[in-house]
Amino acid sequence: MAKAGDSVLLRQVYVNRAGHCAFTPAETITAVKTLLNRMSSGQWNSAALTPTAMNARAAALGPNYNVFGSNGSVVATPPGFLSFTPPPYLRPFDAP
Repeated sequence: MAKAGDSVLLRQVYVNRAGHCAFTPAETITAVKTLLNRMSSGQWNSAALTPTAMNARAAALGPNYNVFGSNGSVVATPPGFLSFTPPPYLRPFDAP
């Protein structure tokens, strides 16, 4: 995004859980509501994007949404947003 000149629009949030697309319904709802707020207000709310704030909003959705499927069972799972900066790609894609 930085190369494209519009990284000011980009926000990334991470969940501390192994696997692909391993988020709870509460985490998904929280992320979507955050994006919808950005779209309606025209600006990012930096305080609302902190892991602490996002975890609090996800937890407030209650136990029916703070669950994760594991081995055919649904288990209670606390929100897992965290601060994370991914390392650079080992093999960057730079083909023309």
